[in-house]
Amino acid sequence: MIENIIEEIKASENVSKEIIQKAKKQYNEIIEEAYRKNIEIENSTKDEILKLLKASEDKAILDAQEEVKKLTPEYEKKLMSLTKEAALKEKEAIDLVIKKVFQ
Repeated sequence: MIENIIEEIKASENVSKEIIQKAKKQYNEIIEEAYRKNIEIENSTKDEILKLLKASEDKAILDAQEEVKKLTPEYEKKLMSLTKEAALKEKEAIDLVIKKVFQ
């Protein structure tokens, strides 16, 4: 009778060990799957971020080019005006020097 109880205890221990091993295996599989999915999500996110950054950069370049197109005529007008004004001031300065020399 005691031997039967001991055998049942040993059998229960073996079953318990198997259950624990299966649980550890399932735990490891779950952890590995979680890590794998995490890596997939990170890679997918990186790709998406790179696409968004590229699109933002392209849009910024296009916006800057449009702004340059808009501002170039105005800039050229101001440059021409300043050049004319500088030439006029230079002529006035030369006239003043000549006037002083001949007085």
